[in-house]
Amino acid sequence: MEISDFLEEMEKGFFRRLDKSDLDGAGRKLVKEAVSFAFEAHYGQEPRASGEDFIIHPVAVADLLLGIGRSAKVIAAGVFHDIVEDTKISLAEIEKNFGKEIAFLVDGMTKIFRRYDIKEIKTVFGPQVAFAVRETKGGTAPFVRLDIF
Repeated sequence: MEISDFLEEMEKGFFRRLDKSDLDGAGRKLVKEAVSFAFEAHYGQEPRASGEDFIIHPVAVADLLLGIGRSAKVIAAGVFHDIVEDTKISLAEIEKNFGKEIAFLVDGMTKIFRRYDIKEIKTVFGPQVAFAVRETKGGTAPFVRLDIF
């Protein structure tokens, strides 16, 4: 998928929900820039085991975080949660482009999710995210793909 096609699809789905959210203009702009940055970082990666483009999962995470009312910085960090481990993008690059706070959140997410610490996930992201992670990782419920487009 080319970036123009991807962004067009985002405008119909996730970005539309983002624009209707309680986030201010600067927050919406930050999240959109994070999604575009992540798309470019993940571009050309092998699809996930499900066959979906790699970017689908980070945007689904962003959509979940938006839906439960998290801040723009937390949503942006959610978009980046796989980026350091799965692309050539470093934490330093995220800090340079998006600031220390988002880089700090990404680093923390990477560590929390790697350890699979549900209590920490619940504390940082809320009970809905902790439940979704536990159900998906624990295999007790099928993964439900969010409708991001």
